[in-house]
Amino acid sequence: MQRINNGSEGLTTDQLTDLEQSSTVANETHIGSQCAICLEGFEERSRIITLSCDHFFHTNCILRWYSENPTCPVCRHRTDTTEQYENNNNVHYNIQMSFNQLYMLTTQIKIELLYPNRIVQNTRWSIHNTVIDIFSFIQISCPQLNTDIMLQNDNITFKTTESYSLLNKSLIMFNIHNDISFRISFLNN
Repeated sequence: MQRINNGSEGLTTDQLTDLEQSSTVANETHIGSQCAICLEGFEERSRIITLSCDHFFHTNCILRWYSENPTCPVCRHRTDTTEQYENNNNVHYNIQMSFNQLYMLTTQIKIELLYPNRIVQNTRWSIHNTVIDIFSFIQISCPQLNTDIMLQNDNITFKTTESYSLLNKSLIMFNIHNDISFRISFLNN
């Protein structure tokens, strides 16, 4: 099995081919939404792939993503294709999955997102997710808004206007390892 990008962590060419074969045409539930990778809207004849975690993307976008990454770009769930490949080719897969599930349970935190309209959204994240992951989630949850975002609690504030290198650090690097609440503000450009 050949890997794309000279041994990157992405899917093999066989896995990408399997994934591409699951491509469908966008329907009315997809129209008006946007692809979380390219941020462009889905049109009537768009080819999409819906993952086992129910996130969907333009076919070309998700294939390019999976050529370098083995997980969903939104929730980091491993694809069925990846799981099937590992299950068929790794005798220790079940033991490894049990360890990974245990690891995720011990590194998961609840982040309560408080929107300006007083909606409260309880989410679960790994302490290894980044602040950028949270901002991406909020932007996908509110696709009609095209503005900068600020996350704030009593101890820390993050803004989408801050540098990528600062925001692309895991939550644990900001000493966020317990459940936490963030107030969300949408900043004017």
